[in-house]
Amino acid sequence: MNRFARQKSFYKILAMFVIAISLPAISIGYLAMNYSTAHIIRQADVSSTILLNEKKLYMERQISELVYLTNQIIASDEVWKLFEPNETYPEQAEAMSGVLRFFDKIVSANKHVASLYLINKTKNYVLSDAKYSLDNFYDPEVLQVDVQGDYTVLPPRTGGAIGASNRSLVSLLRTFRNVYSGESMEVAVNIDYRDFSESLEQTRGMSSPMNLLIFDDRDRLILNHSGIEERLLRDQLAQMRNADGTSINRTFGKTDYYLSMTRSDALRWTIVYSQPYEQVVDSTRLLRRVLLSTVLIVLSISLVMAGLFSFYLYRPLAQLVADIRRRTNPASGKGKDEYAMIGSAVNTLYQQNRELQSQFDMAYPYIKQHSVFELLSGKVWDEEKLGAVIQLLGISLHKPHYVVAVLDFENTELTDRLIGDIEAFFLECEESMLLSIMSERRLVAIVNSERDKNELIDLFNRLKLRLNRGDAELTISVSKIFDSLDKLFLAYQEALQLLNHKFFVGKNEMIVSETIRPIVDRGAFYPKQQEQNLLESIRSQNAEKAAAALASLTRTLTELSYSIDYIKYVIFQVCSNLMDALSEVGGKPEEAGIDVQALWKDIHEADTLTRLEALIAAFIHDCMETAAVLKRKQHTETIAKTMDFIERHYREDLSLKEISTNVYLSPGYLSTIFKNETGMTIYDYITQVRMKAAGHLVLDPDVKIQDVALAVGYNNIQSFIRFFKKAYKMTPLEYRRSRKTTG
Repeated sequence: MNRFARQKSFYKILAMFVIAISLPAISIGYLAMNYSTAHIIRQADVSSTILLNEKKLYMERQISELVYLTNQIIASDEVWKLFEPNETYPEQAEAMSGVLRFFDKIVSANKHVASLYLINKTKNYVLSDAKYSLDNFYDPEVLQVDVQGDYTVLPPRTGGAIGASNRSLVSLLRTFRNVYSGESMEVAVNIDYRDFSESLEQTRGMSSPMNLLIFDDRDRLILNHSGIEERLLRDQLAQMRNADGTSINRTFGKTDYYLSMTRSDALRWTIVYSQPYEQVVDSTRLLRRVLLSTVLIVLSISLVMAGLFSFYLYRPLAQLVADIRRRTNPASGKGKDEYAMIGSAVNTLYQQNRELQSQFDMAYPYIKQHSVFELLSGKVWDEEKLGAVIQLLGISLHKPHYVVAVLDFENTELTDRLIGDIEAFFLECEESMLLSIMSERRLVAIVNSERDKNELIDLFNRLKLRLNRGDAELTISVSKIFDSLDKLFLAYQEALQLLNHKFFVGKNEMIVSETIRPIVDRGAFYPKQQEQNLLESIRSQNAEKAAAALASLTRTLTELSYSIDYIKYVIFQVCSNLMDALSEVGGKPEEAGIDVQALWKDIHEADTLTRLEALIAAFIHDCMETAAVLKRKQHTETIAKTMDFIERHYREDLSLKEISTNVYLSPGYLSTIFKNETGMTIYDYITQVRMKAAGHLVLDPDVKIQDVALAVGYNNIQSFIRFFKKAYKMTPLEYRRSRKTTG
């Protein structure tokens, strides 16, 4: 019993090691085995979702192409002629023949398009490869569809032209309506289902086809490559379609499946990727066996090591306890075990040290900061007090030269690491210095050195480069050299004044008095002509010239050494004049996305000339963009008025001067903008309008060609025939005969 009492610390250490090693090992193994399945399922869900989205995007892209094709069909003149009131059978037959030829041309040009239908339920006919009535149309299923929304996509079905072998088709139906007559038609585009589902068969990175299942909102199966029998699927399609999330587990027959799903709103189809659940989580079995073996091996080795460490740790512990008993009152340790004795001794030392440290910590920061502030404020210190403070701060100031530097950190706040790097740098250079934090980004350094001014500037340059390599950007201003601390206040004020020149030289620079020019106040004059040059370049939409004018203005302001406040005043005036110029062309600052109040605030707060120049450059760009938009809008309205005037007066002998007078522009300027906007000259457009009208009039056999020429504005029949032949590739009489023969 006594032997156990003497060695109980050993057993405590052993128990601590066993618990500390075994519990984490067991916990990690348990968590890894339990969460491996969930992780693999999450990974399977992510990869399945990516694959399904690829399939969905492919199918939706196919449908988008079909929608685009229906747009071409609906917009064609051939189709819209069927809405025109055709009083005679030949006219109606000609219009339908035009549609059939148009359909044949589309089918020939698009290898994926199997056939096209134009369905008119009101007039009881369907146009495909020929004209059919609704009752004898060979594909009656498509006639029963009620088109919902912009279009409806039918599931795969068997259909085909008369006399051809049947094949599986996917159809897109779309309804369009004549708003004047109220008559509506439907366009059906049919594509071979094998083309539509071609990319669904194979997937990149997979040796076998995906087990895909696709069904629509009416629970009709579109595709079933899932390996699940249809009779088992029928009862669960609605539940699958309405299920929450992108993955679910379902049992079909005696097999559990992991189903990943996505929905195509464009097709109103649900796409499902099915995988046997056991196949998804199969890899976790091997992982569990590996983890279990690893945990057992690590635990066995850890227990052996715990026994050895416990024995060797106990020996120095026993020696430490013996030393404590010799140096303390023996009665105070009576009845205590080793840990209690060590804890009591450490606690006593800790309390004493804490009291001393607390007193020192309270006094030292105040004394240090207060001492530096007193030095920088210009107050006179007696030699004895100054020596005591310097001794307390732990620095030696016995060298002949002093210099003050102000360090402004531009892209980061001061941290203990940065201050430590600066102290280490001066220590490497064997320079005495005193640092004082003035704000979150400003640091003042008082350096005592034997170096001359140029050497000190080089010293600070090296400090700046080192901090720059650590991604810290800073601006440093350095005062002139002085020889006693009673001049410290003046040197500090000089360094602050130098720092103001950051506005001109930019951030992350070194500023010394030898490299700058003094700022002067030159009264209320600034270069107005340069401002006028800037305004003129903006009015003329010359961005390159505007940039050059702005650079010239800011360069002049800098070279003449104007004060910072006056330079900002000039920029205020330029921006105000720019807004006035924008108003002259009907623009407003808010239309250009300009927040005037925010702009004024940014100009006022700009801390460098580069930042100020960037602000006005952005403002100029916004103004020029808005002026360009207004100018384009005016041109568009002018072109529309010109076209309208020509369409109303093309029968007359029009002249360019007469047309330009109508829109209040010069003939030359109107010709230029018309050509730029439409790609044709005004006379080309007049000819186009006249030829379009002539194409209709010449079809009337009772009207003479000369009368047609006069009706569309040509006094010279030879000129009319020449323009007509150029437009229609035949003379008016040949055109009339060809249309009569076709009709």
